[in-house]
Amino acid sequence: MLDQWIGARTPWELLAGAALIALSVGSVIRLATLGGCSPEKRRGHLGSLRTWWILLLMLLAASALGPWGVSLLLAGAGAIALDEFLRLTTPDLPRGVRRVWIAVLVLTNYAMIVAAPNFDSRPVVVLLIGWSLVIPHLISDSPRRYLEHVGHALWGALVLVWGVGHAAWLVARDIPGDDLETRVGWFLLLVILTEFNDIFQALIGRAIGKHRILPTVSPHKTWEGFLGGMLFTIIAAGALQSVLRLRPLANQEIDQPYPLLAMLGAAAVVAISGFVGDLNISCVKRDKGVKDGSTLLPGQGGMVDRIDSLSFTAPALVLWTTLV
Repeated sequence: MLDQWIGARTPWELLAGAALIALSVGSVIRLATLGGCSPEKRRGHLGSLRTWWILLLMLLAASALGPWGVSLLLAGAGAIALDEFLRLTTPDLPRGVRRVWIAVLVLTNYAMIVAAPNFDSRPVVVLLIGWSLVIPHLISDSPRRYLEHVGHALWGALVLVWGVGHAAWLVARDIPGDDLETRVGWFLLLVILTEFNDIFQALIGRAIGKHRILPTVSPHKTWEGFLGGMLFTIIAAGALQSVLRLRPLANQEIDQPYPLLAMLGAAAVVAISGFVGDLNISCVKRDKGVKDGSTLLPGQGGMVDRIDSLSFTAPALVLWTTLV
């Protein structure tokens, strides 16, 4: 009976249900532990909890709408994150110039992803990022702080627009034996595993972490947390795939579930790349002497803090599923 019920559900329904149940359980545990917290800490925890619920509902609504919904969500998140990034790294850049450049870049990237699914637009976006930064400096005939401005903006755009854009490409790309439900399933699996890994690395690190990995860059990151988070992410991926039975993303004409061993490898790739993505933005914040990218998301910092891991896990998973 249960097998029949699961078999009749779409990947979106199963993953949405799993995410809602997991966050509900986490919310109950969080609320139960607020009693011994100071008022300030309690406000922070409650703010973080509200943020998680808002983000999850937005994610589920966007993914239910397919490529356009996912692209709108990621375009908005990427634009906000890149704006936060550039405010930190190049504060002297005029706000109007910064936001027009971000808007053109983000809209072009996601419009090509959605409107031309048969065309791999990723190399075009890299060229657009580079040319849009270099040409204005050449026209101005001023080398002053050239490397600083171009380097900061180039890295931010590659990570937060090009990198995160791979998650939308998972849903929009044209695949032999096309099946939108499977593509949406892979997208949700990517986001869920990315966040699951972040959360469990932090929880395990706090509980048993003793050996710091990079004390200066991120003093709370430990080997115990990193390895424990990876282990739990791999277990979660295996359990989810045994229920979802997602087909290979590279070619859905193959009427067989994606191999379990390959899915476990994908989870390890997500855990490692997510860890690096987190540290990447941590380095930027430490360099600029700030704790968070902004205060946009109560209890969680800025948008750049929320999608830092995804900026590395999305291209890493696309590459893995293309090769394996």
